[in-house]
Amino acid sequence: MRARTGKPIPWKAALAVAGLFALPAATLAAFAAASAQAPGAPGTGRLLHLGAMITAAYAGVLALHGVLADRRLRAQARELVDLRARERDLLHRLRDQRVRIDFLSAAREVSLILNQDVDFRTILGKVLGITSDLLGGKGTEEITLYLRAPENGHLVPRARRRETEVCFDLDPAETAPRIAASAFEHGRLIAAAGATALEAAVPLVADRELFGVLFARTSFDGDGEENAERARALTAHLEEFAKVVALAIKTPDLYTRAVEDALTKLSTKRHFHSQLELHTGLARRHGDPLSLIMVDIDHFKRINDTYGHLTGDRILRGVAEVIQQNLRRTDEAAYSAYRYGGEEMSVILPKTGMERAAEVAERLRKQIEARVFEGAGGESIRVTASLGVATLAPEMATLDDLVAAADAALYAAKEGGRNQVRRAGAPGSAPRVRVADGPAVPATRRVKARTVR
Repeated sequence: MRARTGKPIPWKAALAVAGLFALPAATLAAFAAASAQAPGAPGTGRLLHLGAMITAAYAGVLALHGVLADRRLRAQARELVDLRARERDLLHRLRDQRVRIDFLSAAREVSLILNQDVDFRTILGKVLGITSDLLGGKGTEEITLYLRAPENGHLVPRARRRETEVCFDLDPAETAPRIAASAFEHGRLIAAAGATALEAAVPLVADRELFGVLFARTSFDGDGEENAERARALTAHLEEFAKVVALAIKTPDLYTRAVEDALTKLSTKRHFHSQLELHTGLARRHGDPLSLIMVDIDHFKRINDTYGHLTGDRILRGVAEVIQQNLRRTDEAAYSAYRYGGEEMSVILPKTGMERAAEVAERLRKQIEARVFEGAGGESIRVTASLGVATLAPEMATLDDLVAAADAALYAAKEGGRNQVRRAGAPGSAPRVRVADGPAVPATRRVKARTVR
């Protein structure tokens, strides 16, 4: 004999249950048999009545036993429900602890990576890889780092990991997902979890400055309830992990090594080459114009020899500041400035043809000439600059051709008397150049300020 649970019932218990049901029936049958044998005997009715009473008593006992058994079953069912609830709670806590341990381990890994003497891209690639592992590590995750552009405050994609590949120098015109833009606008984590996928965007904040968003997308295997628990556990710890990532990105030395020249605060030459390559590819793909301006401070060696290198550094910083302040940036075309080397600087102008680029260069020249710089000894100093402009042409096989054309125009401006803008001639005819919109006008000496020429 087996119970409903499928387990065998002990034979003593089975015998007791059978006896409980068989005893009243046997008693009543015995009384009925006695009455049949002596139907008219005295006391026969009493025997039958007594048998009926005994049977009724047994029936009451059976009913009471059933009620008690039902209560026990209900109590056991409640205990079972409680045990299952406790089991779910323990599993929930265990899952949370495992996720927390994973996040703490990942944060430690990020901290260790920052102490390694490697470049920014390597560090950032490893950070994105660690984030991918946190989300499941199946190779289907997508993690994108968006940073706020200082010139217009828009989110610009800086790096992305997708299917184990990390890409840098993404299209700056790419629009951030709505969830990322919303997280940046409101300064808080926003997550959207479905039955099989999770999207989350968490703000990057360091030193009370909101400067970017970490956007993550991943898919799940398993049933809906399990996926929901996984998504909840991940989003619960993403904000803490994002703080570690934010500190890593905002580490001054790390950021300086990545894109910023320490003296001028312009982007580095290395970043210039990567951005020029990016914009050249975009220009050729979409058929847009692309121009380049090379800027060189006139007689910079004389400044150093006359006033000293501390003043020379001040002049470099001041000219870089003038360039940054006078670059117009719109949604359509974001210009960017770089320190190319020494006293030479460069400006990349996407979606900009020769005429417009020459106008920008002339505006920069005039602003540099008009600025009064203060030397290390308190001197008031004016300087001038020569500028060369070139525009990408189909005949240019490499990026070096565009840089060479702008350089040739720059040196033609110097040979032509300095403090002027020159445009590069047709490809293949360098160093042939022509003056932009009229002859160069020499700068005049200003009162109370010495002009270095």
